[in-house]
Amino acid sequence: MKALVVDDHAVVREGLRRVLAILPAMEIRDAATGAEALTQAQEHRPDLILLDLHLPGLGGIELLRRLLGASPNSRILVFSMHSEVMYAARALQAGARGYVSKNASPDELRVALGRVIEGGRYVESEIAQELAVHFPERVRTLTSIMSSTGDPSLPQATPAALAVLSRDVPPDKDGYVASYVRSWAVLNGDLLPFNAERTARTASTSFDRGINPAGVARQMLAIISSGNRTGALGSLDVPTLVIHGTNDPLVPVEAGHATARAVPGAKLDLVEGMGHTLPRQTWPQIADAIAAHAR
Repeated sequence: MKALVVDDHAVVREGLRRVLAILPAMEIRDAATGAEALTQAQEHRPDLILLDLHLPGLGGIELLRRLLGASPNSRILVFSMHSEVMYAARALQAGARGYVSKNASPDELRVALGRVIEGGRYVESEIAQELAVHFPERVRTLTSIMSSTGDPSLPQATPAALAVLSRDVPPDKDGYVASYVRSWAVLNGDLLPFNAERTARTASTSFDRGINPAGVARQMLAIISSGNRTGALGSLDVPTLVIHGTNDPLVPVEAGHATARAVPGAKLDLVEGMGHTLPRQTWPQIADAIAAHAR
């Protein structure tokens, strides 16, 4: 399989290369500009394009359209600093197969890559809810994981989980990795085993890929500004699956119940003991549920 990574930051391109390198038989090229990306797409016809829309010169939706014109069979996953629904909607309407913000964890990025490579689509949960509400014609099925309706009356995060969100991000790699492991140990909860070694490797890859502390703040503002979506979710007419851990310290399980109640006909799949992480032992249950739902 051939992949093309398009980003104007060398450290991000290298980090994404490392994420892609774990996939079997992956031939990876990269480009720093829209013009380079078009040349690569025309010459090599990549199966997968991982695309940052925010590039100097030729970029954005226009570049996405031109890439698909140059290589119509390429599957494009947008990897963007913007977490607002309008950016995602425009990208999907232009032909992208998925949309993930740069604040996504490496695990979520890998899940998105897997879905897109297999011919599916992937959008983050909060963005997916907004897309289903405002652009229902673009959504065939909806899976909401570890998300909420935005109802402020629902139980809120634990003090320890909130403290994770307010921590300063260390600028050095060793400090970043240590802080990342401490943070995800809290978000994992105390009922399922926490793999600190694997989390440290993920943190190292994430740091090499490129960190964007300001992006976390933008993501939080986007979630807050989305407001209470309960009423809007009640208007959905799309098959919906809600997956939530019973021990989530950041988005308590009551939020999962509320989301399932809000969407007519939604199915709720609770993962016993899971916090705000995706431990390896939960993968079979979650993957099987999503696969069955999306068929």
